[in-house]
Formats: sequence, structure tokens, C-alpha cells
Amino acid sequence: MDAGALRTVGGQTGTLVLDIQGQVLSATGELRGTSGEIAAETIYSMLQDSSSVLDASQKEELQRMTITFPTYDYVVTLDAEQVYVVKRSSVQE
Repeated sequence: MDAGALRTVGGQTGTLVLDIQGQVLSATGELRGTSGEIAAETIYSMLQDSSSVLDASQKEELQRMTITFPTYDYVVTLDAEQVYVVKRSSVQE
């Protein structure tokens, strides 16, 4: 996956790409600046709390994590090098 593919997600209001250590590589939309940094830290901490998520030696691997709020979701996926986050509106227009 590449960061450009995140822009095609319907209803997205912002994106983050993190390296595997949790550092922000890119941010767009509502996830630029301080709010994106806070979201990145929180989401990365949640990934670390999942025992098998970042450990490549485990047979079971995370495919997707969705964090749902009343009006928006964070959808998180990762590969061996990066963590991809999309914030999307969950309100039907």
C-alpha cells in the first residue's frame, strides 16, 4: 500500500502514515498538526498493547483495526514497514 491509496477512501477526512516505530511520516486533512500527533501516539499505543500486532514472528497478524466514535472512525492497517490510518466520517450525508 502507498500513502496515495489512502486518499481514495470514501468519506475520509484525514490520513496518517507512521513508520513502524510510530513516527509520523505524512499527515493530511484533519490529522495534520497537533491533533494528528495525538491520534498517532494513541493509535500506536493501542497497536503496542495488542500482543501480536507488531511481532513478525507471530503467526497471527493484524489485518485491520477500526476505532469507532459517534460521527467518525479511525481505520488502521499496517505492513512490515508502515502503519496507515484513515479518519473517515461515519455520518451519512
